[in-house]
Amino acid sequence: MPAIELLLPLGAVAFYLWDSLQLLYQDELVVERDARWHVSGGSDLLLGGRRPFLPNPFLPHSLLFVIDWTRPRAGDAAVRRAALGTLERTLAPVRGVVLVLAALLFLVLPPVSWFYGAGAALLSVFAAVYLLILVGLAFVYARRAALGLALRPLLGLALASLACAPFALNLVRKISLMHSSQLDIDLLLAEPSEADFRRRLSSAVMQRADGTLRLEEPDSPRRRQIEALRARLEAPSRDAP
Repeated sequence: MPAIELLLPLGAVAFYLWDSLQLLYQDELVVERDARWHVSGGSDLLLGGRRPFLPNPFLPHSLLFVIDWTRPRAGDAAVRRAALGTLERTLAPVRGVVLVLAALLFLVLPPVSWFYGAGAALLSVFAAVYLLILVGLAFVYARRAALGLALRPLLGLALASLACAPFALNLVRKISLMHSSQLDIDLLLAEPSEADFRRRLSSAVMQRADGTLRLEEPDSPRRRQIEALRARLEAPSRDAP
C-alpha cells in the first residue's frame, strides 16, 4: 500500500482530472479561451454514445464553452460578443486565484507531503489552499450578478469546491460553461484576429457534419439544415453574423 505522502498528491491530480472531464454529444464541440481560442471535438472513443474530452490540465484558468454546432444564430452578435468580453474581464481575478491554487496543489503539495509528511507544513498548505478557495468564492459571490449566477448554482460551486479542493480548480471552467449559449458557429467564425482558429473550427464542424449526415434520413429538416451549414462553410466567403 503506497504511503499517504504519495497518495495525497496523486489523489489531488486524479480528482481534478475527473472533475475536468467533459462528455460530448455528436452535435457538440468544445471551445476554450485563454489568450487565444481553441476548439476540439473530443476523442474518437465513444462512451455511451458520447466523446470524452479532457481540457488542457495545465490551463485551469481557461474559459470553457460547449457549443451545439447545429444551433442557428442566437440573437445579436454584437451584444453576445460584448457579454463574453464582460465575462472574461469579470473572471480575471478568479483566474488568478485558480492559477495560484494549481501551483499550491501540484507544485507545493507533493514535495511538502513527501518530505515532511502529515505535520505542520502540510497543514499550512491545506490552510493556504482553503483560504484561496474562500477568496475565489467570495469574489464570485460578490460579482454573481455580473456573472449571471443564481443562488442555487453558486451554492453548488461552493459546496463542491469546499468538499474537494481540487474541484475548485475548475471554477472558471464551470462558470464559463454556464454561458455556452452566448456562442454559436457564426459568432466564432467571425473572430477577426483568429484565422487559424477559424480554419480549425470550420474543419471540426465539417467533420462532424459528415458523420451526422450519414445517420440522417433523406430530406429530413435536420439534414437540410446541416447541408446548408456545410455549404456555407465550403463557400469562399461568408457573411458576418
